[in-house]
Amino acid sequence: MSWASALKEIVDENEVKELYKSEENIEKEYFKELMGHNNNKNNFKIPQFFFKKKKNTKLQNQLQKASYYSLHSEINDNLLNEDDLDELWIALCESSNNHEPQAFKKLSYFDFTAISAALPEKFKEYFSTKIFYQLMDESGYIYIRTFFNYVVKKVSFKQTRLDLSLYDTDNTGFLTEDQFEDYLTDLIKSLPEIFEMNETFEKFYVCIAARKFFFFLDPHHKGKINIRETLMSSVYQEFYNLKENKDDNYNWFSVNSAMTVYGRYLNLDVDGNGMISRSELSNFCSGVYSDIFLDRVFEQFPTYNNEMDFQAFLDFHLMVNNLDKPESIALVFRCLDLEGVGYLSKPVVIHHYKSLFEKMVRFGFDITEEENIVVELFDMAHPEDTEKIKVQDLIKCGMASSILGILIDARGLNNHDNRE
Repeated sequence: MSWASALKEIVDENEVKELYKSEENIEKEYFKELMGHNNNKNNFKIPQFFFKKKKNTKLQNQLQKASYYSLHSEINDNLLNEDDLDELWIALCESSNNHEPQAFKKLSYFDFTAISAALPEKFKEYFSTKIFYQLMDESGYIYIRTFFNYVVKKVSFKQTRLDLSLYDTDNTGFLTEDQFEDYLTDLIKSLPEIFEMNETFEKFYVCIAARKFFFFLDPHHKGKINIRETLMSSVYQEFYNLKENKDDNYNWFSVNSAMTVYGRYLNLDVDGNGMISRSELSNFCSGVYSDIFLDRVFEQFPTYNNEMDFQAFLDFHLMVNNLDKPESIALVFRCLDLEGVGYLSKPVVIHHYKSLFEKMVRFGFDITEEENIVVELFDMAHPEDTEKIKVQDLIKCGMASSILGILIDARGLNNHDNRE
């Protein structure tokens, strides 16, 4: 007799089925209790999944701050300082296997590993095989200047990450706008050679600089930006470029650029109340923007007694001057989407274009027939639905700057026709 047959004689099959059924009922009852079910089907309780973070006591905050500063100090000691970078540069120049000028000196992989072995331990992370192959040219060598610039930027990245984390008092990996402004305020004071400005202008500069970070890195207005994403962004790269050229007027973060933006705000504020009204904003850029668009801006942007504050003006300024960026595209699209349906139909496109006729004539620009402009705009957008332009279509087509410019700016069609 097999063991299976013997087991069947000992165990009653019906009892086993009842046992399984009983256990299944127990699991169902437990699940109902866990999920807040009871006999009344209309009385369903959703289980709690969010627990408010408890505030630390004063002693806990002090302990946390002390431990964090200790860790910060330890990490900071392991970063390369100016003397270390000088030592690295000398080692690179001396180990180069050719007599070319510094800008053209190269290293072989053998030279690369030899330098790594000769330098202290703190340099090792910059001398990985992966880094060499990422920087290597077709001849199998790397330029010493390219490698050195990489190390400098990497050190700067780590130092900035460390500095920003000091302002992250909750240790969340995010910074609020107030925390980021505190960081910028301290940075300005530590780098007077880059941020040369009148003390009274400092708070406006901080607001202008912080606003660009939050405009592009916090498009959903959560009130915070991710520190790591910030450092990896093109906005931070622009900010970092100030070290190389602090007088670049095309750099939003240069003092000259910030003063220009602030000057525009003051010039628009005719009544001097510190706010911009709808009629005052119509004079922005000599009044080239359509009235319908500006009306929608005041509907979509936060206002106070139907007037725009400095922060809202900065958002507007960033929006209309970055029409090729997804964040600006989405914001302008919201203003153009008059019915809030999520797309621009052909009648809506015609409506926006016709609203610019008077201004185009005033500025001496040619007017294209509305039927022709609709065909051209839809061809440029190449939407999935041939009758509707969605925000995703604008982002994908690569022509958003021209399309949106034609719909909101009297110069738009002229700029598109005369593009290089």
